[in-house]
Amino acid sequence: MSTRRLVALASACACGLAIASVPPVIGGFNTTRAGAMSLAGGADVMHLSSSLEIAFPGATLTGSTTLTESYLAGVDVLFLSSGKKHSGASNAISPLTAGERTALLNFVKGGKGAIIAIDNSDFEAANESILDAFALDASGKLGASEPLAMGDTAESAIVNGRFGAIASLPTFWPGVVDNAASDRVIGRFANGLAGLTIIPRDAISAGSGPVVIVSDMSTLVNTYLAGDAMALMLNAVSDMAGYCTSDFNLDGFVNGDDYDAFASSFDLATFEADINRDGFVNGDDYDTFASAFDAGC
Repeated sequence: MSTRRLVALASACACGLAIASVPPVIGGFNTTRAGAMSLAGGADVMHLSSSLEIAFPGATLTGSTTLTESYLAGVDVLFLSSGKKHSGASNAISPLTAGERTALLNFVKGGKGAIIAIDNSDFEAANESILDAFALDASGKLGASEPLAMGDTAESAIVNGRFGAIASLPTFWPGVVDNAASDRVIGRFANGLAGLTIIPRDAISAGSGPVVIVSDMSTLVNTYLAGDAMALMLNAVSDMAGYCTSDFNLDGFVNGDDYDAFASSFDLATFEADINRDGFVNGDDYDTFASAFDAGC
């Protein structure tokens, strides 16, 4: 039934081919500055890098030794980590300079999104140099296995988005975010401390972009990257890059390919077809997708 309804609407729709969004440029430090944790060629995050390129056809991963206004002008989503590897104080990146902190803050104020992976107190100087841009602090070193439980996942497109709903994340010797407002803490450890923090759009200034801060780099590396951690990253990029609801295959265009992809997912009742993220795949999702498609985005 759903496929016939979709085909009927597609046949009646005169919207044609619409550009939904430009595949994002995902930037950050290069291997010179971030070593194995650079999305642009870092050995420890190769699984994440390749998954980003597959999930977002046409996406570009770039890196720079220094964060400058000119480099960031060509970036849509920024990824920063506190380390060149995910363990050991000797593997911390060189702390951000005052100029880099200003460039980072201006990047977010300009409406772009940032994903930040800090870590435990072994990386304190690097952690603080990144978080200072947002008036946040980090500290501590928890245990070797500290599950990070999500709160109400329905409240955030980052933990309840296109690529899945996240219940918890595994962590390994994580740090904590000290002073985030309680309504911005999405994930907490068993002791109640903050491990996943989100600064929402418009929170820093009018028109500012979102910031996602996870307090353990290990969660994102090849060895430990679990399905929920991958979903977190893909959800974040999808949200920050501003993909249209009707660009179902995330290729930057709205056309019949999106109808076909949605129809298949809808008939199988997969998570992706739950467009309105209410936990069900039903006519409400069909109506939401059809309306977005008819509008061209």
